[in-house]
Amino acid sequence: MYKEFSITVQSPSRIKGLKYPLNHNDFKLTFDEYSQRYYFHYFKEHKKISEEELEAYLYAYPEALGIEGLKILHRQHKVKNGIIDLLGEDKDGNKVVIELKVKKRPKDLIWQLQAYTEDLKDICKEKVRAVAVTPPLDKSIVSQLKKMDCELYYFYHHKNRLTFEKQTI
Repeated sequence: MYKEFSITVQSPSRIKGLKYPLNHNDFKLTFDEYSQRYYFHYFKEHKKISEEELEAYLYAYPEALGIEGLKILHRQHKVKNGIIDLLGEDKDGNKVVIELKVKKRPKDLIWQLQAYTEDLKDICKEKVRAVAVTPPLDKSIVSQLKKMDCELYYFYHHKNRLTFEKQTI
């Protein structure tokens, strides 16, 4: 059959730098080969998301966070101390300040949440909720967030799909 279709079978090539056992079957992948292929595929599929893309997604799909009855009222809402990424309202009519960060060690997260929440409390009579939406954070930042009355949601970006997970802090 191979001669009929002019096919020649070649042994698969080995990856340079990997050590293979003496009884290795070249037609079966080793754990190292699986790992290398997985990481190549993973980094190919995972482009970083920008804060603007995250904001646009949550503006379009606020229910993705899982906050009951959340409606986004404004994007890039100006207050005395800066600009709130997303300003929303929950099912009870409470204002929700949503601060978005795409880095694991965001510089201004704590300060922004405190300042923007206080700015809204000066204007609104309703309760104001502070919500941080970030990738998994360093422990030092999480410990600072524990001292505040805020909610923390981690986002995960995989194959152009966003998922959100509420954290207990």
